[in-house]
Amino acid sequence: MVPTNTGVVYPGPAQRNYIIGTIFLAGLFGFLDRQIISLLVVPIRADLNLSNTQVSLLYGFAFVFLFATAGLFIGRLIDRHNRRTILAIGVAVWSLATIACGLAPDFTWLFLARVVVGTGEACLAPAACSILADCFRPAYRSRALFVYMLGAFVGLGASMIVGGIVFEMVEREGWTIAGIGSWRLVFVLIGAPGLLIAVLVRLMPEPTRKGVALTESLEPERIVPYLKRHWRLFLAVYVAQAAMAFWSYGIHAWMPTYFIRRFDLSIAAVGTQMGFMLAIGGILGAFVGVQLCDRWTLRGTPAAKFRVAAIGSMIAIPPMLLLPFAEAPWQAWTCLAVLVTAGPFSSSTGTIMMQDLFPNRMRGQGTTLMLFIISLLGTSAGPLTVGLLIDRMGDEPAHIVTAMMLASLPALILVPVMWLSSIRRYDAVRLPIFEADTAAD
Repeated sequence: MVPTNTGVVYPGPAQRNYIIGTIFLAGLFGFLDRQIISLLVVPIRADLNLSNTQVSLLYGFAFVFLFATAGLFIGRLIDRHNRRTILAIGVAVWSLATIACGLAPDFTWLFLARVVVGTGEACLAPAACSILADCFRPAYRSRALFVYMLGAFVGLGASMIVGGIVFEMVEREGWTIAGIGSWRLVFVLIGAPGLLIAVLVRLMPEPTRKGVALTESLEPERIVPYLKRHWRLFLAVYVAQAAMAFWSYGIHAWMPTYFIRRFDLSIAAVGTQMGFMLAIGGILGAFVGVQLCDRWTLRGTPAAKFRVAAIGSMIAIPPMLLLPFAEAPWQAWTCLAVLVTAGPFSSSTGTIMMQDLFPNRMRGQGTTLMLFIISLLGTSAGPLTVGLLIDRMGDEPAHIVTAMMLASLPALILVPVMWLSSIRRYDAVRLPIFEADTAAD
């Protein structure tokens, strides 16, 4: 067990920088391994003879099958045991599973490998966010968690840029390793570095937990009664997070295929441009969102972080409506640029709100519960809904973007509705936890 400490002891600058850098790398490669499959849909589909629905299952349901369910158990372990060890094991597991994706001879193998990738990555968000939250004072916690988000968004971009470039080089030069080539070699080359990152994670110092006194007083009732006591607030928060994941993962999964098929662009060209957009838009959107979270919270704005989430979703509505009317690549790229900036602006609030609304020894469980809900209702259902709509409307390039719009608009509207329903309840839950975290400062 990790020893508790009711005093406030933060890591020194050297330790904190090592923790930040290592978690950044873990987040970067985690999202790179998670997202690379979206860029390789065309060659994978041709090689394994898959339908659009099967592709959606690989991207969404296969990944979240155990990511969501095992995550609930993992979150409880993270709240009670050494977080760096759990995270290191998770990094090693998902890296090996990514390599295994490159060895898949058929749909079943690839599906199971993606299930294991999701199982390993179930450790990432709850462990990383819990560790970072204990490295900084509560007033600066949003900025600390931005480090994790930064790795995620750079990883999203890198999955497109690196994946596209590596795939084109492998195809052009005919590279193989032990008979493995084409899209399979991309998985192997991207998964291998994660094994080194797992070692770096295990060498991190474990920060002492903060705000444990309040948590221990709530411990006997466990997390379920705590959620029941505030069920209206958590229902709104979790539904909003699921809605944000639903539309954003639908876009991430199908946009590369749309550009490749609709405008006859190469995988490398789409990967490079979309990769830079995802990275720059993600970093910019999350940075502005986090700054507003801190500024409005310090100013006393009610439900400040939830407000940021709602604004981001409202910003995404106009480009989503315009996207099906794009006749030239630049028009579609412009709409996408706004979407991939508004999405992180909105979704960056999720992990921050979990640190706001749960006492210390419930934060891992609260975060994994959020991941469970957004995985089933968002990450899995979003791409799958788009794929099912495409198969129903017909396998034409123009139908891809129409399906994305039809699937996304209801989710975008739902987020501000949930925010409006929770303005008064949010701070009633947040303030006692904030006071416990800062009591010994």
